[in-house]
Amino acid sequence: MPGSAPVINNVTLEDGAHLGPNTLLDDHAGITIGKDTRLGPNSIILTRTHPINATIPRRIRGQDIDLPVIVGRGCWIGAHVVILPGVRIGEGCVVGAGSVVTKSTEPNGLYVGNPAKRIKDLETDEPKPTA
Repeated sequence: MPGSAPVINNVTLEDGAHLGPNTLLDDHAGITIGKDTRLGPNSIILTRTHPINATIPRRIRGQDIDLPVIVGRGCWIGAHVVILPGVRIGEGCVVGAGSVVTKSTEPNGLYVGNPAKRIKDLETDEPKPTA
């Protein structure tokens, strides 16, 4: 279909999306990388998890849960970032190198750490409201 993003093994890369060297995409569930988003080298996106409160036999047999990940438009994901299953990175976010993103993020923020936390609001191209 003209103008649509390519989908390969549950991974959608929108226009201008870039994956750094050694990026690992665990594509058991869908992964969408937004337009003009860049992932740094050695980044990891995981989509498979399991219940941790299950009994030992259930944990051993693998009661896998597949949760999609979406990285919004215009994001910059630093080197060695890990994004866990079910996370949605809001558009315009920057995630600092080595961070572990365990929960979805709000748009236009700088997130760093393990677990990643918002430490700064980022400028947008949108006009500021006038009072």
